[in-house]
Amino acid sequence: MFLLKKFIAAMMFPAALSAELIVLGLVLMLAMRRRMLGRFCIGAGVALFLALSQNAVGDALLRPLESEFAALHDPLAAKTGRTGRNQPRWVVVLGGGHRTDSFIPLTSRLTGGSLGRLIEGIRLHRMLPDAMLLLSGGGPLGGTTEAGEMRRVALSLGMEGRKIAIEDRSRNTRDQAVLIRKIVGKDGFILVTSASHMPRAVMMFQKEGMDPLPAPVDHLVSKSPLPALMQFVPSSIALMKSRRAFYEYLALTFAKLRGHIE
Repeated sequence: MFLLKKFIAAMMFPAALSAELIVLGLVLMLAMRRRMLGRFCIGAGVALFLALSQNAVGDALLRPLESEFAALHDPLAAKTGRTGRNQPRWVVVLGGGHRTDSFIPLTSRLTGGSLGRLIEGIRLHRMLPDAMLLLSGGGPLGGTTEAGEMRRVALSLGMEGRKIAIEDRSRNTRDQAVLIRKIVGKDGFILVTSASHMPRAVMMFQKEGMDPLPAPVDHLVSKSPLPALMQFVPSSIALMKSRRAFYEYLALTFAKLRGHIE
């Protein structure tokens, strides 16, 4: 079921949708002799690909997700604000993917998202030396776990093992919220994850009765010094922004339908 959900989601990403429309158009033209409809599908696939590979479109889709929570520059200032939260006793880092290839460098075994989250978690932890660093993420396909790989990297960067706890059984954000609640209880904690993932993660943790202090990282949308015209030049980075936005909006929809968020 896990792999099936991942496959269905992948088929709804921008590049896949564009390819599906183009293939459908070719089938309609060549096999079914529906030339007008086939040309329309091919044109729609090409137009969709070109549109979603522009920074202006990718930024517009992703910005509402990434801008919902401000960056947490100073946890010492935030913990005494108007939030009413208890002093953070945990810095919780959600895994964002890893590789199981033991022949590549340790840091390369974490995806860019996981590595960015971990580094931010360590930075925040150093400002809260009495807190624990909790690394979360299982191994959906077996083998090593995200939490385990993040712990190895954290230790190599100078973290003390006694300051690190792991949660390595989760397969998704919902699992993480349920399992982390059993670890942190009613303690105050900082939640570190990608900016686009943060809205969904916060809602899932709140559904479990927790009140995380968000610390978003791994932003893809930022101010650019490039001329405005360059925002409309197709690029792989823009396509990645659109893909991430598609993923989160789909995940939010499914979570809402399943009652995992309000």
